[in-house]
Amino acid sequence: MHILEVEETWVLDLQDQSCTHWREEDCADLRALLANKARVQSATQDYLHGLSDMELNRRLTERPQQWVGELRSPAFIILHIVTHAFHHKGQVVAMLRTLGYPAPDTDLQRA
Repeated sequence: MHILEVEETWVLDLQDQSCTHWREEDCADLRALLANKARVQSATQDYLHGLSDMELNRRLTERPQQWVGELRSPAFIILHIVTHAFHHKGQVVAMLRTLGYPAPDTDLQRA
């Protein structure tokens, strides 16, 4: 499962909507991947802009159909998505360096 699919699935779960699984052609080349990245980011931002601060930070009270685990706030889930992405970014950088390939500086302050 691609990190963009993970983000899309979590955000749709928060809205009690189902997500269709991505197909190989959804990431067939860089152009397709970047188009899907823009689509997912836009949908996430639209969802977040539609929430008040109280809604963003309030623990869910109803369980969405596809939900597994403890009910959390949308803010907690968004933080989980971000930390999940950084976890995998760190894994890729570590693998590149272990294999002797230079890895770029991934610090957001300098990116």
